[in-house]
Amino acid sequence: MNIAEIAREDIDADVKPLQVLINLCNQCLKRDSGWKAFYTEQMDLINKDSMTSLILDLFELELEAEIKYQEGDYDGASSTIQNLIDKYKFDKYDIGWYLQEMARFIYPKNKVESNKLQLEAHKHNRLLLKPIEGMQVNQIKMISQKRMENIISWMKKFSDFNELYMSLKEILGNLTFGTKPDRFEDSFNKLSEALGFKGERPDKEWKEGPDNLWALADGEYLLVECKNDVQLTRSEINKKETEQMNSSCDWFMKTYPGAKCCNLMIIPTKKLSRSAAFRYDVKIMTDRKLSAFVKNVASFFREFKDIEFNSLSEKHIQSLIDAHMLSVESIISKYADPVYKSEMRK
Repeated sequence: MNIAEIAREDIDADVKPLQVLINLCNQCLKRDSGWKAFYTEQMDLINKDSMTSLILDLFELELEAEIKYQEGDYDGASSTIQNLIDKYKFDKYDIGWYLQEMARFIYPKNKVESNKLQLEAHKHNRLLLKPIEGMQVNQIKMISQKRMENIISWMKKFSDFNELYMSLKEILGNLTFGTKPDRFEDSFNKLSEALGFKGERPDKEWKEGPDNLWALADGEYLLVECKNDVQLTRSEINKKETEQMNSSCDWFMKTYPGAKCCNLMIIPTKKLSRSAAFRYDVKIMTDRKLSAFVKNVASFFREFKDIEFNSLSEKHIQSLIDAHMLSVESIISKYADPVYKSEMRK
């Protein structure tokens, strides 16, 4: 920020902005004496981080546990991590990580106990490794009447509209073809919360199932397989991709018996290759449909630019949901197309 102010002064003195940037870069790269003095002055102003001691303590205990493990003292390694958990206040995700470390340390000696620890670790943090056995998938559920309330709760997490919209822009900015799959799927999951639904990433969290799953209403779901990383010029959906979708649908039928589900694949093409086949009804969200969906989400939230979050009413939000085609019915019908099936070879 200090450098930006210095640059502003130079620009005010009629120096071209690009030249100001070049001058600043050269001062740094060429080790200008004035720059070095400025750097030293700024470094001297930094206060010591109060967390440094804690971090070093954690590293020391982790190293102690690792050395015990390498020496064959599996119980000692596990006990050291347990003492670490007991000593410090961690959130549930970090506790899960350390429980997974304990599972690793005790595995050579007691595989049953190791699996128990991994089960507990996964309960704390579902992005960790899958236990060998005993894991039970928890269903996500959505109460239709609470959707507007959920949207209001999500919006109130932000201090003002600008903060909200910056977060939303980051989410929507990742929902484009060519984005890294993990980032795309994570943003698609975050979008479910912004729109008042319940979401999860079964393949990431349970190590099986679809990329994304949204609970839309009572007993109604949206199952999504994301193929956003394929080339936009792709002409057909191949056999491997249909088999993956079929497997995800099988998982849903087993995990959510009796529930309704719209199966969606995000991919540039609607055409099936001759060797591929879906065993379930599947709809396709192409680049054009994805863009329309993202655009309508953005325009929906822009409606709240000049509204105090504390004065939000569920009735008003519902009217905006309908106006921007973001109702459950619209999400299922407006942003996806049927699959185009190629003629089978005779």
